[in-house]
Amino acid sequence: MVDKVPIGIQGMNSLHEGGLIPRGTTTLLYGPPKTGKTLISWHFLYSGLEAGESGILINTESPWKNIAESSKDFGFNFETFFNEGKLFVIDILPSKPKKLSFPNHFSVSVNDITGLILKLSLILQKVKSNVRVVMDSLSYLILFNDEKRILRMLYTYNMRMKAAKGTSMICYHEGSAATKSENMIKALCDNIIHITGDELEVEALASEIFKKRWKYKVTKEGVVIK
Repeated sequence: MVDKVPIGIQGMNSLHEGGLIPRGTTTLLYGPPKTGKTLISWHFLYSGLEAGESGILINTESPWKNIAESSKDFGFNFETFFNEGKLFVIDILPSKPKKLSFPNHFSVSVNDITGLILKLSLILQKVKSNVRVVMDSLSYLILFNDEKRILRMLYTYNMRMKAAKGTSMICYHEGSAATKSENMIKALCDNIIHITGDELEVEALASEIFKKRWKYKVTKEGVVIK
């Protein structure tokens, strides 16, 4: 039987054999901006941390301190897991990397794709198995890098994740890359989830023939199924 991990969203975990995403796979979560991708990725990451797994946040959306505070508004206390050394953060910056105070906090320049993979590989060597990784978002990297470089990076990223038996989720703003590149991004991921702002659709799920749609909404508790 395939080992599944829950996505962490109320109303979804019990609907597909106790979990949705096959462990050890990479999920592309894509859709228009401002539709809840970051929140869904927080559910996924936090669910793993609460279950005793390690977590890695590859962050482009906002400074880590801002995320640590804003996520509390939806019931995610990432700061506690970070302070305990169970959550690792890689900030992707538009400028040169900064010296940081915590051994589980890293930074790389947005143009340093090789440095990002090296930092990720270093963390994966440190953590135990069953690690969850969130990249939020791939679109930011595409904005500053050649799309072919991004595709090569994504291939290497997936190879590192497979070797570590990690489960990851990549957020992507629909239309950020050319159609050909976007199709390649989908092909490089095991699972594909599309969201619109009120509907979440599983378009592909590893090797399974599985498609399903849910209506969702954003509340003070995060994303919930209607």
